[in-house]
Amino acid sequence: MSPYSQKFISKLFGVMTLLVVTGLAFQSMAQSSGPNIGSVTIARNGSGKVQATVTGTGFVNNGSVVEINGIAAKKTKSIKGGALPDGSPTRLRPVDDRIEAINTSGDQAVFQVLNTSSQARSNTFIANPNAKPSLSAMSVAAGKAGTTVATVLEGKNLVGATVAFSGNGITATVGTTNNPTRLPVTLILAGDAQPGSRTITITTPGGTVQNDSLRFVITAPDETKPVVSGISPSNGKQGTNLEVVISGFRLNGPTKISIGGGITVVVRTAASNDTQISALLMIAADAAPGTRTVSVTTANGISAENVNFTVEAGTPAPTVTLTKFIESPDKTPDLYHMTEVPDGSYAVTQYSTRSLVLANSAGTVTQVQRSSFLLVSSIAFYSRDVAYTTCVPTILASRSFRPQDFGFEGLPPGNLGGVSNPRYMMGVDGLISRTFFLSNGGTGEIRLIDPDTRSTSKVIANGFTLSSTDANTRGLEQLAYDKKTRTIFALDSGKGTLVAVDEVAGSQKVLRSGFKYPFGLALMPNGNLLVSDRGDGSLTEVTTAGQLVNTYDTKQGADALRGLFVNSKGEIFLIVDKVQTVFRVTFN
Repeated sequence: MSPYSQKFISKLFGVMTLLVVTGLAFQSMAQSSGPNIGSVTIARNGSGKVQATVTGTGFVNNGSVVEINGIAAKKTKSIKGGALPDGSPTRLRPVDDRIEAINTSGDQAVFQVLNTSSQARSNTFIANPNAKPSLSAMSVAAGKAGTTVATVLEGKNLVGATVAFSGNGITATVGTTNNPTRLPVTLILAGDAQPGSRTITITTPGGTVQNDSLRFVITAPDETKPVVSGISPSNGKQGTNLEVVISGFRLNGPTKISIGGGITVVVRTAASNDTQISALLMIAADAAPGTRTVSVTTANGISAENVNFTVEAGTPAPTVTLTKFIESPDKTPDLYHMTEVPDGSYAVTQYSTRSLVLANSAGTVTQVQRSSFLLVSSIAFYSRDVAYTTCVPTILASRSFRPQDFGFEGLPPGNLGGVSNPRYMMGVDGLISRTFFLSNGGTGEIRLIDPDTRSTSKVIANGFTLSSTDANTRGLEQLAYDKKTRTIFALDSGKGTLVAVDEVAGSQKVLRSGFKYPFGLALMPNGNLLVSDRGDGSLTEVTTAGQLVNTYDTKQGADALRGLFVNSKGEIFLIVDKVQTVFRVTFN
């Protein structure tokens, strides 16, 4: 997915600098690494057009984007004459319709600069920090004493706000936001908080406001809910099973026991026991070490979480080694997908440049071939001369690899049964059959396509998250196919799940959830599945039934990993987009 589409929330810090420019004041917040904003001005130019100018350092030619309230401006221009001796720009000009509105309304606006290659963000500037706040709505406006409530206040000019409520027993913690119209707030309601309505007061540098028609209501605590007073033993190691006893009262008929992610709980006790529950805890090998709270759910509600259980580190997991194999010649972003040419060489798609990077069997780049299509995402071979490649968002193309006519031949999308925003494809029978599966992000479907007839496009499974070009939504990513069981394995990155699809019946089963941004998927030589997680830089090995085998830290961090590939020799390869390199993977 395009880096312009990554949704983010930037933490705001204390006021550092107050700048007064033409008709507008700006407030600088604590700086972050990477690009740095020194000043922002919004004014009318000689033609009477309102323009914003962002001045600072660490900007990149054709690689820096100005974001306004967390949304990338339609276009960012580097201003000529505003450059350092090394040629890097010092002034950027975002082109966006909202700039005129900021100038005329006088409301707050949050400015940041994103360097797209490194994903580094600048410090934050606020236009009109002293704009008067207003409060119009609250997403959750009531809660019981003794509980915690997450709510969102809506209004205007809310960046940098503090929130207070009348009366005692209610504590408000304000979350971070770069949207001046929405303010996340967590409310801790004390068990002895007096029931009744509370007024809400918002305070920012622009003033204090209270909406008398908008109130938060505290209701009496629930006296029928279960209460947990202890758990024994209170600690256990990763990768072990542990019998425990949970103590308390009103524990009759537990329907669920929760002790945080990575722990599966099997209830053992009889339903008539009011003060104790016996249970089996199955602690996963990748359960996060540390302390988490215990809660019990019965027909009368959920207990207040005030008893702790600690997960201790188990036996260290095996490590992974990445050995450099193919490097992008020009270090251009968006290496995406890799496949093996039948002669033993390799082809790697480069999404942003519409190119194929070709390398020999030793990993040495021999050629970079650019296509005439929009954005190349994946490729699969069916003979030495012919391959098929998907091009986002609407084109499916065939490719001739014969030296005398090296190039691309388009297959009309209208003859492929509604292919839109295709992602990855996976060959079914190699050189025997030319049909293949396609994960179709635009429609949330997996399709079987026969490019020879140019008319066969059968929906095998649907209902997956839709990919979105505004990139707030991640959909289907890489597929893997088990010929023996005729099972398609798919990654739904929008839900963070690994899914098995029966090719014949079309039925679906979630094998594993909890991934942050699953992207690459491959069947390993040992028969297990390997998933690359772009969200945290990990590789996860699971069985085809979804049981965890191991989790490996690649040390590459977030927003780094892309596709996985296993060649005819059983070697595993991983694309690390952050360094524009394909690595050979070995497990120690």
